[in-house]
Amino acid sequence: MVAGYGFTVSVREGTVCLERKVRDRIKAERVIDVLRAKYGDDFHAYINGKSKNFIVKIPIYTFEKYDEIRTQVIEVLRRRLERIKDERRKKNIIEALKKLAPTEGVAVGQ
Repeated sequence: MVAGYGFTVSVREGTVCLERKVRDRIKAERVIDVLRAKYGDDFHAYINGKSKNFIVKIPIYTFEKYDEIRTQVIEVLRRRLERIKDERRKKNIIEALKKLAPTEGVAVGQ
C-alpha cells in the first residue's frame, strides 16, 4: 500500500517498478496527485496506456528513497522469491533485492 493505493511490484530484467492499473486518465492523475501530496512534488510517477486501461508507474529510483515503500517492496520480493521455481526469474528478483536491500544484515538468495 502506497498512499492508500495497492500497487503491483513488477520485476523485469534490470529494473523494478510499482504499477497500478486504473480505468481512466482522471483516476490515474488523481493517484499521482495523492502520491505527490504525501511524498512531495519531487515524487516521480507517470502514466502509461491509451483508451481503456492506464497504468500508473513508479520507477525504482523514486521509491528507493522512501523507507516506508522500500521495506514493503523488499518484503514482497522476498515472498515471491520463496515461491518461484524459474531460475531466470529468481535471478532477476535476487538482483532487485540487492539493489533495494541495505548491505548490512540481509541474506539474499538461499
